[in-house]
Amino acid sequence: MILNMNSKESEYTHYGRSHFFLKYGLSPENENFLSNINIIREKNPEEEIGFRGWLKGLRAPVPLFSTPQEQEGNGEEILIFSDSRHSFCCASRNESNITIGFDLFHEIGLLLSGKLEEHAILPEKIDYRHPYVDLLEKFFFESMKMVNFSMGLPLIHKAFWPRGKPFALCLTHDVDELKKTYQWFTIPLKKFLRMDIKGVINQLLSFFDVLHGKEPFWTFPEILAMEEKYHARSSFYFLQETAEVKLLEFNTWRHLGRRYSYDHPLAAQLLKSLQSGGWEVGLHGSYQSYADLEKLRMEKENLEKALGCEIHGIRQHNLNLRIPDTWFIHETLGLSYDTTLGFNDRIGFRWGTCFPFNPFIPEQKLSMQVLEIPLIIEDLPFFRTADPFTSFSRIVAEIEYVGGLLTVLWHPPVFNSLEYPGWKDAYDQILAYASAKDAWMTSAKEVADWWRERGKNSFKWEKSGDEVILHPSSLERGQCFICHIPPKFQLKNVYNSCILREDPDSSYVVLQTYPFQEGDCIKIYMDEMVL
Repeated sequence: MILNMNSKESEYTHYGRSHFFLKYGLSPENENFLSNINIIREKNPEEEIGFRGWLKGLRAPVPLFSTPQEQEGNGEEILIFSDSRHSFCCASRNESNITIGFDLFHEIGLLLSGKLEEHAILPEKIDYRHPYVDLLEKFFFESMKMVNFSMGLPLIHKAFWPRGKPFALCLTHDVDELKKTYQWFTIPLKKFLRMDIKGVINQLLSFFDVLHGKEPFWTFPEILAMEEKYHARSSFYFLQETAEVKLLEFNTWRHLGRRYSYDHPLAAQLLKSLQSGGWEVGLHGSYQSYADLEKLRMEKENLEKALGCEIHGIRQHNLNLRIPDTWFIHETLGLSYDTTLGFNDRIGFRWGTCFPFNPFIPEQKLSMQVLEIPLIIEDLPFFRTADPFTSFSRIVAEIEYVGGLLTVLWHPPVFNSLEYPGWKDAYDQILAYASAKDAWMTSAKEVADWWRERGKNSFKWEKSGDEVILHPSSLERGQCFICHIPPKFQLKNVYNSCILREDPDSSYVVLQTYPFQEGDCIKIYMDEMVL
């Protein structure tokens, strides 16, 4: 039970709490141990949303949209609220009790609803390099661990990723064009105006390659070979552009260069080879389809006809997104996931999370069925940063800290090292880094399928003496659980489960289930250490 100052719960609070428990994969039993965590809600949760100040004491300052209550003198200070006028303790710890002087779940619900962005109330100094939602939720999870540990109880939850991988890398490519067209004019002109002589020369060399039968933007063999090297698979989103082209409007020229047909022999062969090889083929909605149900329906049907099977995912071209209308269109068409939510002018966490989530529409009190997989790094803004790999290191450190998902977008043309020197190598370095860290590297469809199946499976657990009994709802093999062990205990033995990984200090163990018979359970034995 979570104690609050009042009984009225906002829709944002309800969504935020549900999101937290679903994301961390916690059992209902955990809520029984939360009477030691007091969350003090706002007296008026419906007050106008507005930036109030910064929450300090986490990995990075987090923006707050309600003024918390002071917790001075109530024990150890663990979080500080600061605004332009003053700062004070807003969360404290006293023995096994934690008091949080603001509605943490309300804040999570607001961030994940898009209201902050919609009403443009975020201050300009907001730092999108930090996943604010994930930091708030990790703080609450660590608070739960402390409460459980104070009672000699473990904390068990479902692993985020298959085999308990520490984080995941989702690989995606937007196939805007299959060949270079209008770019033969625009790219050399830009390089000439910037006095990039080497760039101009490389454009000439690229043109000579075309004369010898080599298309500079057809880089699919290189992409597949690189991903195969790391035993990875990715998602390719194919475009069918129909937007109007106006001769005197330079920005519309690109629409003409992107009018390829799925029925073209090269395109048809590519689609089939990707599908048969284990890569995902998805839809790249045309420039205006984000607001046009029938247009997108036609594009989806055309792609499925060329592919010969159903498609499951989409990213809108140019990251066009009208919230929530676009998601309703996707859901109506039976698309299971979208991965449009992100930036094309910077890298970072647009809505404060790197995890998949079901968008929440507060006006309708509705949590959508379509799953959103946030885009974190796109190639173009990545290479516009002053130091791309320093920026990457900061982003991936945040993702590793919360155990999240790094979704990247690399367009096929940039794998041409002559025209885009270093861009292909950067992609290879990202894959090499993730491989060395034992990350799960996969396509967006695999992420969506895993996240949905993970959400369906539940479990219960109980403790009796030194024995913890875990009852998974599914009899299938491959469910992964993480058991965090209290500091005064050590792991003795585990039955009916494979130990995938154990922390050197025995603070946690990653378990994977065997195929179960009805009534089977996992048994975890812990010994109390003699100090």
